[in-house]
Amino acid sequence: MSKGVKIAVIGGVFAVMVGGAGYGAYNIVSALSGDGGTGGVAAEKPSGPPGRDEVKETTAKFFAAWEKGEAATAASYTNNDTAAEQLLTAFGATRTSPM
Repeated sequence: MSKGVKIAVIGGVFAVMVGGAGYGAYNIVSALSGDGGTGGVAAEKPSGPPGRDEVKETTAKFFAAWEKGEAATAASYTNNDTAAEQLLTAFGATRTSPM
């Protein structure tokens, strides 16, 4: 093979690798940002404090899930679901264990 062909093949392989890496990075960033494939156009989230109806609805959902023993679901209605799930699970375990 001539030097020009080698450079063209290596350049083409490099371009494909860079393109693949870029596409992979785009997919990872899209998955982490959770935009759901909307092309970066996220649904507008309300700002400011929640309204009375939102508080009532969220509270009802939280207690309904907690009453059923669904700590993960109940925790999802809090502002820190990871910590809340651990606490609700631990609390549920102490309530069900014999004294």
